[in-house]
Amino acid sequence: MSQPRGHLLSGKPNSPLAQLLQQAFLALRAKQFDIARQLATEALKSNRTDRNAVLILAHALLGQERAEEAIAPLEKAAKRNSDPEIETLLGHVLCAARRRSDGLAQLRRTTARRPPYLPAFQELAGQLANAGEVGEAVGMIEQALALAPASVDLQLDLGRMHVRNNNRAKARTVLTARRARSRRDAPIS
Repeated sequence: MSQPRGHLLSGKPNSPLAQLLQQAFLALRAKQFDIARQLATEALKSNRTDRNAVLILAHALLGQERAEEAIAPLEKAAKRNSDPEIETLLGHVLCAARRRSDGLAQLRRTTARRPPYLPAFQELAGQLANAGEVGEAVGMIEQALALAPASVDLQLDLGRMHVRNNNRAKARTVLTARRARSRRDAPIS
């Protein structure tokens, strides 16, 4: 989850909502999930459509292993606007709530959007790999790399997926190429 944008969360510097969300975010980072959930819920009472409050609430509920409770607020937020971060988190939450087919369908819809939202590809690949569908997960990361060939994260994910698929030769090729590019692109001091 991206960090709330400092004191401008509600568009007003140091507004009570911004301060509340900042406290909720800090509680979430400290893994104080109950406090984060309470603060995010309070923020949603004053602004039911606050994107950051919904994200913090969902992450806090996930941290408490209460994924089922995170579905409804995320579904409402996803219907209100087209936000790939919320849609990706919704897919993750659906999978965590043992609604795998719904979660994968949500993630597939999110990966189909343009411009691409790369974390959705990573989440879908991770969910597929966790379900034992590592070959399909590799294909998903390769599809994302076709859209963003310079993405270091995706290149590393592809190497890891090849390792999980027990294809060490391909993993070595991908990771060695990534390392060579890193050395070539590193600034000379």
